[in-house]
Amino acid sequence: MPIVAGLMATDDLAMTQAATTTMALVASPRTGDGKTSDDSSMAAAARRLAEAAGAFRAAAAALRDGSDFAMSFSDVEEALGDLAAGAELSAYAVTAAERPDGVSATHAAPTSAARSLSWRLHGLRRELLDSRAVCAEVNRVLRHGAGD
Repeated sequence: MPIVAGLMATDDLAMTQAATTTMALVASPRTGDGKTSDDSSMAAAARRLAEAAGAFRAAAAALRDGSDFAMSFSDVEEALGDLAAGAELSAYAVTAAERPDGVSATHAAPTSAARSLSWRLHGLRRELLDSRAVCAEVNRVLRHGAGD
């Protein structure tokens, strides 16, 4: 069993608390080349995220000054928080998508595949939050080094 930040990976309240937000899983419209035509879709957002991550990696190789470094990790910290929230919403949506409208989770158990995927998405959320904590620590060290 992996240990993360001194806690067992299963010590996650999100696994035992009900979702406060719901999200419908709907197929995004696709163009002839297989790409989504809706810029607000999850696939389009993931594509923009991948492009931004590549640009971040390229910029890190050509780091210019410390202020750019500090500002970038504040933005990365914020992005990781948003990604963690997205992973959590996705985890709940996977199991909710199998239930008929108006039926509670206690009356319609999700399939084992949906539970497995949801569990892994909650694990991804925990890892993203741990990574966000690392960024917060980097920012703390940078502020301390700058004398703030």
